[in-house]
Amino acid sequence: MGEPSDIQNALLQAIFLDPDAHSFNAAGLEVYRNNLRATANKALQITYPTVLQLIGDDLFSHAVEQLLKRSPPHAGDWGMWGEGFAQILSEQVPLQEYLFVVDCAHLDFQRHILERAANSSLNTQSLQLLATEDPDGINVIFNPGIRVLESRFPLADIWQAHQGDENERAQRLHRALQDSQSQFPSQPIQYVLLYRPLYKAQVRVLSASEYEWIEMLKHHSLGATLSQLESSPLTFESFLSSALQDNLISHLTNIYPK
Repeated sequence: MGEPSDIQNALLQAIFLDPDAHSFNAAGLEVYRNNLRATANKALQITYPTVLQLIGDDLFSHAVEQLLKRSPPHAGDWGMWGEGFAQILSEQVPLQEYLFVVDCAHLDFQRHILERAANSSLNTQSLQLLATEDPDGINVIFNPGIRVLESRFPLADIWQAHQGDENERAQRLHRALQDSQSQFPSQPIQYVLLYRPLYKAQVRVLSASEYEWIEMLKHHSLGATLSQLESSPLTFESFLSSALQDNLISHLTNIYPK
């Protein structure tokens, strides 16, 4: 008898790809297929709540089944399955005029992963480097869980429109999408920050200046960043205060330890 993973792979192939190539009982296979569909739907409804509200049950279920066929789960944790859902959605003909749904899928998935990530907090002692070291010798290390998304659409506003009062949802969504569907700008119109200051993942718009500070500090020393962004309308002190409040920074490191 093969390994459990081999049996599972064969079963999944029989369910979705070639049911005649295996000797599984047809009635049992149909029961398993229905259970798998239901479990997959429930799992992705948890992972992609905004997408579900945007496209409805029928199209959502259709996309879930396509993902099952293309990329079936290979682990027992359904919460970690579904990363390819955005690609599946991008191929759906009914959504070709509503491409913001794909960006919403990316946001939903990244927020879901952030919710499941281990807690991360600031090493406050490392901040002493700001007083003792030259900025050229300091690197700012961000918490690994934070995500910055770029979108041609008002992504954070669309996400926010689907929170809270259901009666106001349609009106909020309409306001969020005004002009965005017709313009299709080549550059992002919104940077979106996903972060977790305490236990719950948060979503907010990231200003262009904040985005510049984060991207520069990811790849350059503090000194090089200060030099490059000396004319920025956002000072480092203001950026640092906000970043610490939002739990974006893990610690500072000394590039040239003594």
